[in-house]
Amino acid sequence: MPNIPAWQCDVCRVVLYDECAIRQLEVLIGESGPPPNRYVPQTAPSQHEDQPYPRPEQ
Repeated sequence: MPNIPAWQCDVCRVVLYDECAIRQLEVLIGESGPPPNRYVPQTAPSQHEDQPYPRPEQ
């Protein structure tokens, strides 16, 4: 997490975060956690459907 004080062991790479910073983060986020991802990608329309102009005949 960026801008959170932490200590990392040079040997085993375990990371210990500052408990005061974690408590402040929990207060900001709340008990429910971050909001869920509600992104729904739109499907691309087919090239043959919903054409604004008819194709010219050759």
